[in-house]
Amino acid sequence: MVNGDESVKLNYQWQYSADGTSWTDCDGINAKTNIYTFQMAIDKIGQYRCIISDSNGTTVTSDVAKVENPSAPTVTGSKVQVVKADGSAFKMFVVNKSKVQEDGDNLEITISTKNVSFDKLYLGEKEDIIKNSVVKGTELADGGYTFTFQVPVSYSGKVLPVTLGKVDGTWYSKQDLWIYIPYEGIESFPTATDEVKVIAGGTGSTFNDFVIVSSKAVLRGENIRMTLDVKGNKWTKIYLGVQADTDKTPVYKGTYDLEKEQTIDIKAGDKTTNILKISDGKAKMLTADCPDQLCVHQQAISKKNQTIVCLPNKVVAEVTGNTKKDYDAVVQ
Repeated sequence: MVNGDESVKLNYQWQYSADGTSWTDCDGINAKTNIYTFQMAIDKIGQYRCIISDSNGTTVTSDVAKVENPSAPTVTGSKVQVVKADGSAFKMFVVNKSKVQEDGDNLEITISTKNVSFDKLYLGEKEDIIKNSVVKGTELADGGYTFTFQVPVSYSGKVLPVTLGKVDGTWYSKQDLWIYIPYEGIESFPTATDEVKVIAGGTGSTFNDFVIVSSKAVLRGENIRMTLDVKGNKWTKIYLGVQADTDKTPVYKGTYDLEKEQTIDIKAGDKTTNILKISDGKAKMLTADCPDQLCVHQQAISKKNQTIVCLPNKVVAEVTGNTKKDYDAVVQ
């Protein structure tokens, strides 16, 4: 008894902490008893204590008890890994690329594997009958899958149970598997001010080779329509994805004002294949490295739906309107 008087009623409140600093009250009826019982799960891993109080206002706090997965292997390193119970790599699901980024209270984890046997994963035991929050993989063009999911920041450096799902809809159950979340090499999401910016890598700094002069965002139903006015004419299209993606679709093409005198370098990678000149409200293909040069010999265009086509380089210049506010679209 808190005060040594057996007639005084005691109150119990169990608390949980992921880091030993911030504590929250546990839920459930037995969280207010002297013995706290719960079903083990990933989100239950951490530290526990009990706050005991009596009707006289006396309060004591129990020693901290640490709850872990007793069978979890020991794993180290700076990469996400899927391992067996002995800590060795599970060769049927080798993580060849991994990225961990801190996003507020969570870690966003992206992993890629060249193995094609598993297209989903579940952060939990293989014996769990109900597998909630299944992470579905995205198939890669060159084979394998990529997976993106979030876990609390407190999971960094921990080894968590994981169950892999087969492409035939069944779950792998021959042995226990674990996924290691490293505490080294964690990146931070880049941040920017309210205006639209193109940010270089994970630095958070503006990519000065693509300067957005002005931007406009309009809500259309569940989508946002973005309009960007970019300084210069070096870039002709945008792909919303990572540089390593083999299939870069969809691509958003740039447009150019016919009323503005300008010369546009049209590139394939780092190589300039065509040069388009806009002058006096007309667009003309000045040069091209194609063998037939048909696009260069075409007349300048200025009226709606008129086009200049360079088939070898897969370049099309099209006038989308014929008023002062209309634009010439360059497509590659």
